Amino acid sequence: MRRIQINKKWSFDFWDALYYYSNFLASNYYEWEAEHGVTYKHSNAVTAKFTLYNDRVWDKDFNQVFARDQIRGYFPIKISEKWAITPYFRYFLNDSSYDGQKNLTQRIKNGYRIGTQIAYNVTPKLTLWGGAAIEATQWKYPINNHMTSGRSHSQTYYLGQIGIKYSWQ
Repeated sequence: MRRIQINKKWSFDFWDALYYYSNFLASNYYEWEAEHGVTYKHSNAVTAKFTLYNDRVWDKDFNQVFARDQIRGYFPIKISEKWAITPYFRYFLNDSSYDGQKNLTQRIKNGYRIGTQIAYNVTPKLTLWGGAAIEATQWKYPINNHMTSGRSHSQTYYLGQIGIKYSWQ
């Protein structure tokens, strides 16, 4: 994550990543993933961050096979030196898949994710964290293995997370 400070309250934050997937059993793929947005610092304990997230995947011939665009919001709150909570949301603008002939195979009609993450700093380098979220989506076509239901091809995803972060620097 890179940050360009605009003034004491506002910054422009971004990250971009390029990937190359070399696969012996399937085709090779290229991917670009990025998040660009602004952060508003209300105080040392409370900030708000709004971003545009993009993800693109191309096959070995550079035909696009996947595209995703989301508006994301993060609201980090530092409760104490040890505890922090970050409620967040994602609103799906686009989520589309294509076959090798550039035909649409799936597209999201609408979707969102609402969640939160909680972090506990054990030491300055070691953090324990957990999170929970719900993601509701409607797709243009049914998803295989009965992952969607009804005529709206809806799907609800429940996410639980737990982890450890360690900073080597």
